Amino acid sequence: MKALVYIEVDVPYCALDYGVLPCQAVLDYAGYRPAPVRFDGIGDYLTRGAGLTGAADGKTFTLSFWIRLQALPGSAAQIFCGATTVGGATLRFRATLGSVGKVRIVAADAAGATVLDIESGALTIGRWAHILCSVDLADTAKRWLYRDDLSDLATVTTYTNANIDLTLADWAVGADPGGGNKLDADLADLWFNPGTYLDLSVTGNRRLFIDAAGRPVDLGANGATPTGSAPEVFLAGALPGWIENKGTGGGFTEQGALDPSLFTTGPIKCFNSLGTCQDLANFDEVTQTYRFAIDTGYLPADIPAIPIVTGVQLNAGTMSLGKDLGTRSSLTVTFRDRPHSDTGPGFDKYLADRPYDPFKQGTFWGKWRARHPFLQGRPIRVIRGLLGQALGDMDVRHYVVESFQAAADGTYTLTAKDVLKLADGDRAQAPVLSNGYLAANITAAATSATLSPTGIGNAEYPASGLVAIGGREICAFTRAGDALTLTRAQKGTTAIAHQAEDRVQVCLEFNAEKPSQIIRDLLVDFAGVDEAFIPIHDWDQEVDTYLQRLYTAVIAEPTSVNQLVSEVIEQAGLALGWDDAAQTIRLQVLRQITTDARLFDERTWMEGTFNKAEQPDTRVSQVWTYFGQINPLEKRDDPANYRSTAISQDPNAAFIDQPAAIRKIYSRWIPALGRSTALRLNDIILGRFSTPPRKFRFDLFRPGREAVVLGGGYRLEHATIQDATGARANLPIQVVRLNPSSDRYQVEAEEANWLPFDDAFLTTRTIVIGTGTNNFNLRTAHDSLFPAPTAQDVAAGVEVLCIINSGVTVGATSTTVRAFDVGSWPTGMPITIRNNGRIQGRGGNGGAGGLYPNRGGNGGVGGKALYTRHPITLENAGTIYGGGGGGGGGGADFDQGLYSHAGGGGGGGAGTNPGTGGAGGSGTVAGAVVVPGLPGSAGTANAGGQGGQGGGSGHPSGAYTAGGNGGGPGQAGQNGQPGESGKFPTPGGTGGQPGAAIDGVSFCTITVPGTRAGPEIN
Repeated sequence: MKALVYIEVDVPYCALDYGVLPCQAVLDYAGYRPAPVRFDGIGDYLTRGAGLTGAADGKTFTLSFWIRLQALPGSAAQIFCGATTVGGATLRFRATLGSVGKVRIVAADAAGATVLDIESGALTIGRWAHILCSVDLADTAKRWLYRDDLSDLATVTTYTNANIDLTLADWAVGADPGGGNKLDADLADLWFNPGTYLDLSVTGNRRLFIDAAGRPVDLGANGATPTGSAPEVFLAGALPGWIENKGTGGGFTEQGALDPSLFTTGPIKCFNSLGTCQDLANFDEVTQTYRFAIDTGYLPADIPAIPIVTGVQLNAGTMSLGKDLGTRSSLTVTFRDRPHSDTGPGFDKYLADRPYDPFKQGTFWGKWRARHPFLQGRPIRVIRGLLGQALGDMDVRHYVVESFQAAADGTYTLTAKDVLKLADGDRAQAPVLSNGYLAANITAAATSATLSPTGIGNAEYPASGLVAIGGREICAFTRAGDALTLTRAQKGTTAIAHQAEDRVQVCLEFNAEKPSQIIRDLLVDFAGVDEAFIPIHDWDQEVDTYLQRLYTAVIAEPTSVNQLVSEVIEQAGLALGWDDAAQTIRLQVLRQITTDARLFDERTWMEGTFNKAEQPDTRVSQVWTYFGQINPLEKRDDPANYRSTAISQDPNAAFIDQPAAIRKIYSRWIPALGRSTALRLNDIILGRFSTPPRKFRFDLFRPGREAVVLGGGYRLEHATIQDATGARANLPIQVVRLNPSSDRYQVEAEEANWLPFDDAFLTTRTIVIGTGTNNFNLRTAHDSLFPAPTAQDVAAGVEVLCIINSGVTVGATSTTVRAFDVGSWPTGMPITIRNNGRIQGRGGNGGAGGLYPNRGGNGGVGGKALYTRHPITLENAGTIYGGGGGGGGGGADFDQGLYSHAGGGGGGGAGTNPGTGGAGGSGTVAGAVVVPGLPGSAGTANAGGQGGQGGGSGHPSGAYTAGGNGGGPGQAGQNGQPGESGKFPTPGGTGGQPGAAIDGVSFCTITVPGTRAGPEIN
C-alpha cells in the first residue's frame, strides 16, 4: 500500500474586505496627509490659560477638524471649548462629542443664555470623519454642519439671533479647561475662526477643507489658505509642533503626553492576515486551513495540498504518574521553498490590484513568514493514511505550533508541541498580573483604599475577592469603581501600613474544589487551552468514583500554570496527559490495575523490541507531607509556613540495609484538617516507589487488535521477569509514552506498584483535628475536604469519622458559639466522633462589683462544648467540658457619713478560652468615701478565676462584698458576697451557670464515656 502524509496548519484569517466597513484600513495616497495626534481620554488635553488673542463676540464662526473616535465617552467629552474662568468648567462655546458619538456644537451669549445648539449624526468608532461647521446667527438660512462632505445637520435645538460670547478667559482642546470630560479620540487639523462665515452649500467653499475624494486639504503653514489670513486657532503638523497654535489666538499648553497617530494605514492592501492587518481592532478572525503534503508522486487529486513537505519527525512526550505534567510531545516538519501563484483560499484576495506577478516575485515561505509571523499556539495536525483512503478516515495527530525557522537555503521548519505546552510559565500565569496600585498611603487600620490609575477597577478587578497589597498583606475586598472596601489581615497575614503605588494583586482562590475542576480552570481560563479538549464530565466522574476529595488554595502571586497543575497532579495522585489522536487531555486517578487487564508479552510485541531498565534513583522510603498552609505570601517550601505534617514510612525500611530516601511535599492544596488526604498521598508514593518501579519498552504492530491508550493500565510478562521462585511474574504497568510511526506504536510503560488501600478509604471520610481550633463545625470542615454528602452516599455506606488527637483542644471564642457543632447532615449519615483530646466551651465572664446603691453584677453563663441534633457515636477517651460559669460580682454597703464599700469583681469561668474577671466596683457615693473593690481574675482551662476582694477596709478579709469565684470546667460560678449587714447592704451577683458538656445527649450513643463535666441536655 502507498502511504500518504499530510500536514495541516490552522491560521487566523480576516473575513473582511480591505477598507470596507467595519474595516478601517485606508491606503496611502498621493498628496497632502495630515499628522494627527492621539488624545487618550485619561490625561491628555491642551489648555490656553487665557482668552484667544484678538477674538471678539459675534454671530459667525467657522470650525473644521478631522476626528477618529476611539471609544464612546461615558458622558459628553469636549473636543474644543471655551470657559468663563481660567481652568473653569462653565463653558460658553463647545464642540462636544456626545455619549452616542454625535458631534454637538453649543454656544451661549455673555449672560450664559444658549443661542446655538446643533448636532450631527453619530460617528463610527475607528473611522476618520471630517467635521465642517459654519453659522451666521443673524440668518436661519446660514447654518451648516457637514460630515465627510455631506450635510449632517441632524438636530437644531436652538438658533437665536444674538452674539456668541467668544471673549472668554480660557480655551481647551480634548477636555474642558479644568481637565474634565476628556476626549478619547484622534484629532487632525483643528481650524477655528470667529467672524468667518462660509456658505457650505457651495461646493467650492467645502473644497477649501476637504477634496472631492474626501481627503484632507493642505490649509497652509498657518492655516491661511481657506480665507487668505490665519484663523484664531490652527493646530496641525507633527508632534511636538502640533500643539503650537499656528493661528493668531495664542499658544496652548500640553497636559499629559499626546502621542502621534496615523491618517493612512498602509501603502498596499493587506493579505487578510495578522501580520499584514492595518486595522487590528476590527480583525474579524476565521480559521483558514493550509494543507501540505510529502510529494510522493501519487498524491490524489481529490485532496488538495501543496506538495512541499520534505520531512516529518514525531517525538512523543511522557505522562508523569502522580508527579507533574510530564514532558511534551514534539513535532518537527521541514518544507522546501518554491514560487507560488498566490491564488486559492487563504491567499491573495486582491491579486488583481497588485502591480506584480506573484509567481515571479518572491517565494512561498518568504511571503508566508511576512504574512503569518504569529503562529505560536496555532493548531497543526499530522495526517497519515494510505492511497485510496478518504481524508476523514486517516489517522490524525494534533499539536500546537511552538516556533518556526526560515533557513538561508529556503528551508522552512515548523516545530510543534502538544497542547499542554500552553501551560508553561513563559506564557501562562495564574492569577494574571494586576496593573492596579494604591493611589495613596493607607494605615494598618484603614478599611478603604483607592486604586490607580483611574478606571483600572472596572477594567481588571472583580466585584469582590482577595487582594495581596504590596506582596505583604492579603485583604478581602468589595469594590465600586476604583474604591475598595477592605477587610484586613486575611489568610494568615498581618495588617500593616502601605505606601502609595504599592501594587494591588488580585488573588486566585479555590475553595473546596474537585481537582478536575481546578485543573480545568487553570488550563482554560489562564493557559488558553480550548475547552473542547477537556472532557470535564469524564474528569469529574473519574475523581467522584476513585478520589472523593476536595482541595483548597489561595494563589496570591502570579505563578506558572504548569507548576500549579503539577502540584495538583502530585498532591491528588493523578496522571494527566495529551492524547494526540483523540485530541483530548486525559485525566486519571492513580489506582490499582486489575489482574484481568490486557496482557502484553512475547506474543504481542514485535520481536526484538522488548527492553527493560531499573530506576534505583526513584526509591522512596519516607514521605513528609506538609499541609494546612498558613500564609500564601510566604515561601511555599518553608516548613514553618504549614500547620500540620503527615509522615509515612515504608514499614520494611528498617530491615533493609539502605539509606533513607525522603521525599518532602509542601502542599498548598491540602487544607488544615486534611490529614487523611495527606496520608493517602503518602501511601500512593510509598506504594509506587518503596520498591523502585522498572521501566519497559516495546513496539506493537500498527494497527493491532486494539488501540493502546496513553495512561492505560495493562499487565506485562516476559521470560526474564520472574518472582522469587523463578516463575514468570505478571506485572501491572501503566503506559507513560506512546510514539506512533507509520507501521508501529513505540510503547514505554512503568511498573505500577500499588499499596492496597483499605476499602474504607472511599466510604469512611476521616477528618483529623491535629492542632487546636475554635468554633469547629464538623459539616463545614467535611465540605472543605469532601463532596457534600447525599442520600445516595448514605445508601452506599459512606460514614464520617472525626478524630481529635491527644493534646488537642477544640474551644470556642464566645459563650454563644459551640466549641464543636456537629452541623446538619442527610438523614441516616453515620457519624463517629473519636475524642482523644478536649472539647471545651468558653468560660463565662465574671460579674462586675457593685457600687452603692447597686448590687453586684451576675456572672456570665459558660459556653456549650458539644452540640448535635444529628445521631452520632461518641468515643470519648478524652474530656468534654462545658464552660465554667462566671463568678457573681460582690455587693456594696454604705456606712453613712463614713465609708461606702464597693464590691469585688467575679472571677472568670474555666475554659480553653476562659472568662474574663469582672471589674471591681468604683465611683462616687454622696456622703461617703468610696473604697473600691478589686477586679476578679480570669479563669484558666482547668479552674475558675478567683473573685476580687471587696473594698471593705477594716472588714475581715473576704467577709463582705467580695466577688464570687468563677466555676471550674462544667461548674457554676459562685455568688458574690453581699455588703455588711446594718450598713445598707446590697446583694452580690448570682454566679453564672455552666455551659452544657453535651447539648443533644439524646442523639448520642456513647461507647467510651471518658471525662465529662457540665450539664448534658436535650
